[in-house]
Amino acid sequence: MKSGSPTRRCLVCGADTFSPGWHSILEGERGICQGCHAMLAPCLRSFSLNGWKVLYLYDYGESFRNLLYLFKGCGDYVLAPLFLRTLAPFLTLRFLGRTMVPAPSSKEGDEKRGYNHVVEVFSQLSLRMEPLFEKTTSIKQSDLSESERKKVRDRLVFQQGKEKFPKGRRFLLVDDVSTTGSTLLAMREMLLEKGARSVDGLVLAHVEKKGGSAIGFAPLEGQ
Repeated sequence: MKSGSPTRRCLVCGADTFSPGWHSILEGERGICQGCHAMLAPCLRSFSLNGWKVLYLYDYGESFRNLLYLFKGCGDYVLAPLFLRTLAPFLTLRFLGRTMVPAPSSKEGDEKRGYNHVVEVFSQLSLRMEPLFEKTTSIKQSDLSESERKKVRDRLVFQQGKEKFPKGRRFLLVDDVSTTGSTLLAMREMLLEKGARSVDGLVLAHVEKKGGSAIGFAPLEGQ
């Protein structure tokens, strides 16, 4: 039966996303259905890396993995706003005064999809973004064993001309998914060695092994 309204399919589950409410208006011609929106509810928890608390926003469940794959692996740029759609104001206030530093991704991956996925997601925060690091190899973290991932500092360097900055700056490291946390730890260590006042961590999702701890709204280090 013909309808006067177009049929739109959810990019995560394939369901019809059309509805006359605010959800369809905001998503436009492409997006995800209300069911997947509900399953992508943020958890706002933290995990510890050698005593350093890192905030993560989502459980690494099936809905999140599918959405991230479409955005990162399939190049669906339109999905970028969905990850922080309700969290941007809170996160901006929480990390006010920090300079965001994205975890480096492979140049080949960025060129293939046409954008840096970490930069595009976190640029929704009203904070300064400054890429400082780059990889010396294009090997993906997922292709490495856990012991190999812990040697990440051997493959991480400051971008040319960015190895010096005024001491006392506060940074916020951002990434999409954390597993061992080796990249975050290496970046934090390198920034502190250069005179950073504080370094916070924020990731979209964490592959939790032993359970995280709820963080509530208490100030983080340096606030």
